[in-house]
Amino acid sequence: MRVAAAVGVVAAVVIATTAMLWSSHVFAESRGLSVALLSVGLAGFCLHATLLGMLAGANHWSQYWSGPSPDDYSFVDPERPAQTPTPFSTESYREHLLSTVCRISKIRPVYLVEPIPEFDFNVPLVLAREKMKDPHAPDLSITLSDYVQRNGGLLQAMRQAHDECGIHLLDPRPYLCPDGKCMGSHDGRPLYSDFHHMSEYGNRFLVPMFRHVFEQT
Repeated sequence: MRVAAAVGVVAAVVIATTAMLWSSHVFAESRGLSVALLSVGLAGFCLHATLLGMLAGANHWSQYWSGPSPDDYSFVDPERPAQTPTPFSTESYREHLLSTVCRISKIRPVYLVEPIPEFDFNVPLVLAREKMKDPHAPDLSITLSDYVQRNGGLLQAMRQAHDECGIHLLDPRPYLCPDGKCMGSHDGRPLYSDFHHMSEYGNRFLVPMFRHVFEQT
């Protein structure tokens, strides 16, 4: 958020200080007000985009852990990019995850969002089809047990990082999986924009989870 704020402020200052060079070609009247609104709007957009990115829930932890084609993945040493990549394995993934977050935790607080529930189908598309056939069709969901089965190994690795390095874990289940079901839609509105990317509406269900973090800091 601090970086986003800095980028927004710098961009706003650049726009304001160079406005005399281009504003007459862009704005027909009220140039000063228009430039001011543009500067403030861009600064606000930087913060808004960063916050939406945090809330988007597009964390693909489990896609690497238990995805359909782990053979497509490998590990590359960034200090030796020309070296032959190391074949992917869940054990290597766990070791790299632990070493990375533990190293960062020595200099910064680390917050990890545990896996967001993922679906095997396009949530808004399937929901639309179901609603066309039956306006009273129930909301889409997966069971909490399915979520745990898919993400169990990764959840254990994250808890190990919590125990060994003191990182903070943010659990989306209380907000997305009430009553033993992980919601794909709520009151007829999709929480996802596809299989696993949360929609802006779905993001709002996680706001209390993140609010708790900011209240603590």
